[in-house]
Amino acid sequence: MIWHFPDFRYGVQGDEMKIENKIWFGVIVGAVVVLLVSIIYFTATRPDEVDTDTTSIRVVLEGDEVEYQYTCYLDRLGGPVFDTSDSSIRDDQQQQKAISFLDYPMWGSIYIVGNHQDQDKFPTFDDKIIGHEVGDKYSFRFAKEEIIEYDDKLKVEIPITEKIPLYQTVTSERFAEMFEKEVPSNGLPLTHPLWKWDVIIESMEENGNIILYNQPAVGFKIDSLPWESDVVTLSSADGTITLKHDISNRTNLNTIINSFDYKHYNEKFYQLGSNWTVGRVTEMGPGNIIVDFNDERADRDVWFEVEIVEIL
Repeated sequence: MIWHFPDFRYGVQGDEMKIENKIWFGVIVGAVVVLLVSIIYFTATRPDEVDTDTTSIRVVLEGDEVEYQYTCYLDRLGGPVFDTSDSSIRDDQQQQKAISFLDYPMWGSIYIVGNHQDQDKFPTFDDKIIGHEVGDKYSFRFAKEEIIEYDDKLKVEIPITEKIPLYQTVTSERFAEMFEKEVPSNGLPLTHPLWKWDVIIESMEENGNIILYNQPAVGFKIDSLPWESDVVTLSSADGTITLKHDISNRTNLNTIINSFDYKHYNEKFYQLGSNWTVGRVTEMGPGNIIVDFNDERADRDVWFEVEIVEIL
């Protein structure tokens, strides 16, 4: 008897192809899943690289710390430079500078938006910076009405022929400012901090006031002022020293006058001392000299050129 076994080759081959197709389908699906998971993971864990593409459109917002370059002009763009963070402008000897120009940037090179660090003298810079991008270069103006009001009391007139008292009464506090480390005592010899002539303590009163006796010689030359001055007379009758200020050799105005020295000039200067730092000689002769202790920006338009360097 001959046995005939059924031929399963075609059936088996069909099943094998189905299995192989399922395997490839699984591989493809798995690869897609891995790719999607990788994309999601990369996006979630690498925000810095995604942000890099949007750096160019980052704008200044409230609370930002901004590095910037600026130049401040008086009256107009290109006018006298009052202040700048740009060393090339600061060091340029051909560039016209304001009289009170400083050798360092007044506002620094970092601005914190909303900190109002500049509001002692100016309206806030905030609305001039917010919304700008890194690389922006632009200019803006503060009208004189927005800045510093001019104060006529800070404009001081010095007569060409001036009377100074022989005897001067000062409080103990003012004596300490004038002569710093000196301990007052009757007959103590001193040097006047402004005039540089000899002074002695004439007497000390019970209320703490100190009487100073000024003792210059006729012809004494004073070299602590921006012009030449001489003692021309001494009068015990009216208790005065007569000074003659000679401005004949002075041709340039706007000379800086140091406020520390002028604080000791007379009572009016002393009372103004807390309100100003430096004065400028703005008028000379024939009968007087005008020294202006107003801020140089007072009653003037102020212009700024600004470049946003970096948002920190």
